Amino acid sequence: MSTHRNVGLSLGAGRGVIAWWPHGAAPDAARTLHFTFDSATLAYGDPHPLVEVLSAVRDSLGDGRHRLFVALGSPWSSPREISLPPMRHAEARAVLERDVVLHFPRPFSEPVVTVRSIARRSPSAFLAADVDTAVLDALGKAAAIVGWELERVAPAVGAWARALGTATRHVFIVDREATVLDARRSIVERLRRCRAVDLPAETVSSAHAAAGRNDALELAARYAPSDCDVEFVPPAVRAQRRAVARRAVRTMTTVAAGLLALAAALAWWGPVHEDGVLTTERAALRASVERAMTQRDSIIRVEDQLATVARAERAAPKWSSRLLAIAAVLPDDAYLTAVRGVGDSVQVEGRAKNAAKVFEALRAARSIEAVRATAPIRLDAGPADTLESFSIAVRLRGPGAPR
Repeated sequence: MSTHRNVGLSLGAGRGVIAWWPHGAAPDAARTLHFTFDSATLAYGDPHPLVEVLSAVRDSLGDGRHRLFVALGSPWSSPREISLPPMRHAEARAVLERDVVLHFPRPFSEPVVTVRSIARRSPSAFLAADVDTAVLDALGKAAAIVGWELERVAPAVGAWARALGTATRHVFIVDREATVLDARRSIVERLRRCRAVDLPAETVSSAHAAAGRNDALELAARYAPSDCDVEFVPPAVRAQRRAVARRAVRTMTTVAAGLLALAAALAWWGPVHEDGVLTTERAALRASVERAMTQRDSIIRVEDQLATVARAERAAPKWSSRLLAIAAVLPDDAYLTAVRGVGDSVQVEGRAKNAAKVFEALRAARSIEAVRATAPIRLDAGPADTLESFSIAVRLRGPGAPR
């Protein structure tokens, strides 16, 4: 049964360390192998100095998918802090690769630079590291010869930052070179490189005591698979990744356009389908709606007629009460022979023994506002008695009028 294993490799000046363990095991559980190799041969791009040791480890691991993670120490990589104007990582990398001799003064056949900003310090502070393209090619060829996948090549400072754990500062010494690291959450934030002899003796002693049996290269090999800070990417690989990214963008754009077209089709089909359903439902309800509207119109006409009758009833003069108000104040010997009503006035005609008393009685009535004679008083001689005929216009008080 094939297994999946990660393999860490760290390289220094003519010596290196390789570490391997099952997938998911802790870095401290790794088996390690220290070896030496011909640095000059590797510097010219020849992978054979590494093939022998990789083949030996491959034979001990057996068949399976193996991924190789490489951490490069000095002299293969020279990480350092560099101050540049605020810019993006790709722009900073292009600037450093164009003027690589100014920042990394050592010979290259073709330099590859990795860079990232140190944001917690300044927008113009960058962590940069270099490597020769020939060395990257040799590492890729060595991995291909033993049948492994070269997963990542990075400067050793990233693996050392992962090895720090909760510590914030440590000194890593490889041969005669010392690297002082400040890290936060396993990410390098400050770096200083110098000769080991330039450090105080107690600092060198504490660094060796903290490392214990694991020297700096062994720590780099153990933690190389977990390093995620920076990595070296050759121009060809960058171009390949950009091509893959462009293809992914085109694919996502095509998918998005298809989904947009599908959404538009659904948005069009939904109202059309709903309109058809509504049309069918309207046709089914048309007959009952027409009957209901006819009934509603009939009810409205009846209600209008009732409202007209009610208004006429409210506006009609209350002649019975008006006549009662007039008759109630007439003297006992007076009676009415004719009554005509116009608006709020009543024209009354009648006979009495004394018409003047009729006038006085009407004027004294509280429900009557004004009394006016509309004809002269006439004497009518009857068989038994003589009576006076009168014609009077009486205007009644309206409801609520002052008395």
